[in-house]
Amino acid sequence: MQTCRSCQSANLDAAVTCSVCGESLESYSITEAPATPPPYAPPPPQPTYAPPPGYGAPPPPGPPSATVYAPPGTPGGYMATNPTNNMAITSLVLSIVGVATAPLCYLPILLAPVGAIIGHMALNRIKTSGQEGRGLALAGIIIGWFGTLLAVGVVILIIVLVAAGSGSTT
Repeated sequence: MQTCRSCQSANLDAAVTCSVCGESLESYSITEAPATPPPYAPPPPQPTYAPPPGYGAPPPPGPPSATVYAPPGTPGGYMATNPTNNMAITSLVLSIVGVATAPLCYLPILLAPVGAIIGHMALNRIKTSGQEGRGLALAGIIIGWFGTLLAVGVVILIIVLVAAGSGSTT
């Protein structure tokens, strides 16, 4: 195995360039490891560590651990994700606001059908772009149309009650 001088990554002996940074490996010389390890001095004694009361156990003795990075192309780590479709989020928020504020005043009930329509548009855009947010768009559609049906039912109920009330005073 050869080690790149630039990025310190391991490369095959037959490699001409580094697989990570592209640096030329031709000027490298491959040397065999010695058969016997070189003599070394024992490590100096580690100082004892006593943490203040309530702070847990002392760190383990010995040299600090080194960070090991996986070679490129290895699965794991952070993965790039598709962004969530903004129209799906808007659809859900408008539908919820339309249904939740309907008893307070009648103008926000118009937000529920607008949220449902934007939800349909978001579903179409998600299909073509591959973005996330399909569940948000579906929730916006369901809540929006439910709110719209609820509003239509309330309007019909009010009309029936007004008609029945005006017919009894003859």
